[in-house]
Amino acid sequence: MGFSRKKWNNIIIIASLIMISVLSILYDKTQHLPLESTSPSTPLFDDNLTLVQLTIGSFSMKKSPQGWHCSSNVKNCQHWAETWANLHMTSISTPAELPETAQQIIFYVNDFSTPQIWQLFSKTQILKSPHNNWYHVSIRPNEHLLPKGLK
Repeated sequence: MGFSRKKWNNIIIIASLIMISVLSILYDKTQHLPLESTSPSTPLFDDNLTLVQLTIGSFSMKKSPQGWHCSSNVKNCQHWAETWANLHMTSISTPAELPETAQQIIFYVNDFSTPQIWQLFSKTQILKSPHNNWYHVSIRPNEHLLPKGLK
């Protein structure tokens, strides 16, 4: 004995509701994944474009043949320099709103005579390029975009 038309309708309705529920749960769970998992990250600096100097406010670091040298008010010079030299970023769309004001960063890159002036939103780990492109930077929990003393 088969199902009646009414029972088949009920089965289809229940299956549809279950599918909608599962898809909604998956959507909610994947909405909060880190940005770097949705698109590949690329290094901000590489072998062709290496970071030579960086300035944020009164804090600066400069690369020399002996290693990184920072202004005297930077306490974590080597760690801060390595974070920036190995930084990875992911292109994102323009953020709707940012909860903080930007800090100006001045990059000096080898083979460029003029500095690159970017904007950093450190709490949200977002960078804005001079050409109004937006990037989310990927850092590990123990790394810092700002030197100790500027947070």
